[in-house]
Amino acid sequence: MNSLRVRRLKVPHRTEALLLKQVAYGESDAIVTLLTPKLGKVSAVARGLRRARRRPSVVVEPIHTLQAILDESPGVEMMVLREAQLMRVRHRLVRRLSALEDAGLGLRWVRALAPPRAPEPRIWQEIEGFLDLLDREEGAPQGRGGLAGLGLRLLRGAGYGLELGKCVRCGKPCPESAPAHFDAGQGGLICMACGGGPVLLRAELRQALLRAEEGDGTALGEVEAETVLGWMDLALVAHLHVRDQSP
Repeated sequence: MNSLRVRRLKVPHRTEALLLKQVAYGESDAIVTLLTPKLGKVSAVARGLRRARRRPSVVVEPIHTLQAILDESPGVEMMVLREAQLMRVRHRLVRRLSALEDAGLGLRWVRALAPPRAPEPRIWQEIEGFLDLLDREEGAPQGRGGLAGLGLRLLRGAGYGLELGKCVRCGKPCPESAPAHFDAGQGGLICMACGGGPVLLRAELRQALLRAEEGDGTALGEVEAETVLGWMDLALVAHLHVRDQSP
């Protein structure tokens, strides 16, 4: 009777998902971290995922979008991944090393920035759109500028967007045509009256950053994009104390 009651209390969730992390658990199970549009970032036990003859009802791979059924039990933080199948396969992306590297970095950012069990539709849309862009027939014409733009938008979607129009300390606006001191670890521009920052941004670069944040993947050149990618590390450390972004 008790076991029957427990089974009835389980709440199933059918949702799209992206694999963010997988770690071994026990002899044949795994703990998977998934990003979903409905539930946010969740952790779940995938029973028998590491067996030589794994269950055909559970197929979990990175990069591709999954269709998953997750069972949630009241009072239990960890869900159970009951079913998972490949829903959208990005077969062109996985054949290009540079695209795989960019996709992996984007997913690691998402893993760090997405809060647990809190739906973040903006983050979901950004990473899904970026993976689809990398999967295009012609590749990713935006280069590293597209990846840098994704980073800026993910920071904004998580509430840590870089302030590029005014001082983050006193709120004093900065004229669009003026250079400005900047500190990624402090969250954006810092006027001289508040101590300034280690980087002096040209007005043209500030405008390019704003365009990249709005989705213009061609706004940043390769050198500028690499600089922004370095700022992502500083922002993650400052806001989330994330120092190791390895899988």
